[in-house]
Amino acid sequence: MKHFILYIFCFILFPVALKAQVLSDKESFSVDKNILCAGSKLVIQDNPLGNDTGGADVVISYYQDDYTILENAIFRESNGAPKAFKVGDLIGDGLHGENDFNPQKSFTLIRVRQAGPGGTLDIDSLQISITVDPPQFSIFQCPNSTDNEVVLFFDESQKANFNRIIVESPVADEFLLEDTPRRYDNFSAGATTFTIRGDFGEVGDTMDDACKRGRTSKIIEDNYDIPSPKEVSLSVTAQSETDGAIAITFSGDTERYPYFYDLPKEDPVLAVNNTILGEDLNTQSSLSFSLYAYDFCESESYGDIRTLHTIALNAASQKGFNEVKNTYAGTDKLSLEKNGEDFQEFEPNAIIEDRSVDCGLLYQYQALATNDNGTSRSVLSPEITGNSDQAATIRYVVATVSDDAQIEIMGEEPVAQATYYLEVGTNKEENTEHLFSFENLNPNEQAHCFTSSLLDECDNLSVPKNSCTIFVESEQLSAKRMAFKWTDYVGFSVDEYELYLLDQDFQLLQSINAGIFTRDEINLEEISEETTFAQIAAINNADNLTALSNIISIDFEPIIRFPNAFTPDGDGLNDVFTYVGTSPLEKFELVIFNRWGETIFALSETQNIAGGIRPGWNGTYKNEKAPAGTYSYRAKLTTTDGKTLDFSGMLQLIR
Repeated sequence: MKHFILYIFCFILFPVALKAQVLSDKESFSVDKNILCAGSKLVIQDNPLGNDTGGADVVISYYQDDYTILENAIFRESNGAPKAFKVGDLIGDGLHGENDFNPQKSFTLIRVRQAGPGGTLDIDSLQISITVDPPQFSIFQCPNSTDNEVVLFFDESQKANFNRIIVESPVADEFLLEDTPRRYDNFSAGATTFTIRGDFGEVGDTMDDACKRGRTSKIIEDNYDIPSPKEVSLSVTAQSETDGAIAITFSGDTERYPYFYDLPKEDPVLAVNNTILGEDLNTQSSLSFSLYAYDFCESESYGDIRTLHTIALNAASQKGFNEVKNTYAGTDKLSLEKNGEDFQEFEPNAIIEDRSVDCGLLYQYQALATNDNGTSRSVLSPEITGNSDQAATIRYVVATVSDDAQIEIMGEEPVAQATYYLEVGTNKEENTEHLFSFENLNPNEQAHCFTSSLLDECDNLSVPKNSCTIFVESEQLSAKRMAFKWTDYVGFSVDEYELYLLDQDFQLLQSINAGIFTRDEINLEEISEETTFAQIAAINNADNLTALSNIISIDFEPIIRFPNAFTPDGDGLNDVFTYVGTSPLEKFELVIFNRWGETIFALSETQNIAGGIRPGWNGTYKNEKAPAGTYSYRAKLTTTDGKTLDFSGMLQLIR
């Protein structure tokens, strides 16, 4: 059975990324690597902290942990060229014993900067690790080989650790890592062990000068089959639009099957795990990747070719919609996700106008394509802000009053970065908050009406919304009953009205449901004696809204009135003009005037009104019957609790 390798190929060539520098704690210097071994070079790049030194020389020195100064490690700030030191020069000899291939050591590189003698010291540091990891490799016997040929593979990650391989046994061989895989004849699987170690020296260094790496051994494996590409799932994702990273993920056992890929290197290299990351790729276009089996023993490809394409996605906010574009070399329909949820399907290279956007809200998009070859997923678009062209909506208005008038404009939630307007008569107020207050409106005189609107951050002006406060009045019907009537609330849908009874501190004592009507009566004998004020509340249950009216006083006024006629004919009915009522009085004063304004009767009584006796005018003037006709009166009554009641009016004397 043939032995095959999975191989990935990118149709487009790209530049190789530069290796990143490792920054120190305070970022005042960097090194080309912070994991290394004795004999390798450590390149230090100093990053000046500023040139304002007052003319003093600035000296920068590098030390080891014990502040032993390093040879040739002193230079002025003006000379910021990289400084290269061999690790052996920094930490001394003896890192490796003759047979010590896997040491784990570390030291601290310390940078000290001083501007002039006696100047302030600035200290920075970076931990440097001296570590040796055994090389990772796979070795197996080629199938159908008459000369027992074996193939030696190295993991892609090994290139970050060393660049040269030394085979110690069962053959002596030395080669650069890029010259793999390697073939050897006349070795049997299961019976032969290969022992190798790695060097990390500069090209041209002798073996003694090269940095020693770890040593490891592995027995040649038996023949095994590489899965066909059709048996391997494949996913390609553009990771970022800025660094051009592409992630290729496929299923498989990399411990058993040495997958190879080319992204886009000339020779295939071994994947260290099931995710391959390519950098410096143009993720603004759709890149095509093919997966197929490759037999390094026979130097030929094998099986069906599977191709996937990356998806380039771009989203931008336009007036009234979000524009989403895709570039995709495949023919499959794409699924578009919006804020992590399925949104809609769209064709390759199509443009979508997403008009279901709200002003000021953030949106992100991602595209997905799936077919028999695998799955492609685009980069997650940067967050964009919705720029709706739909007019902002004021769903309800709460207009409530206390001692003055306070108007609050509300939607389902306050609209961010909106400008609110409120018109009261000919005046128009503007505010960046949805709360307005007016101190010059008297809620105890009448209901006040307002027109409110808002301008959102997308320059959409809402439809005006009207609102009117509630104005409530009271009327005492009798000594035991009082009626309340009020104006309809305008601003939201009213489910019911409530009559709030308050104490002298305006604390709620009792709430009486008034239904949907604008009038209600209460029995004064059934409410608390502490009741001092009353107020009407309009209630909306769905949105938990309450709008309050003006506050009125509840005075238990005496029920006293005067008739407009009397008949002093001696029949015992209506013979005396006096007050009608049951309130006890301490004093009763009454004056009667004829049509010319002359006083024809005057009464001031304090004694004879006790016990319900009601003195008044019997219709005589100077002991003679006054003629029938129209007269006027003025009365003043003082109740037993000290209240003074004034009355005046016209009366008819009927004979």
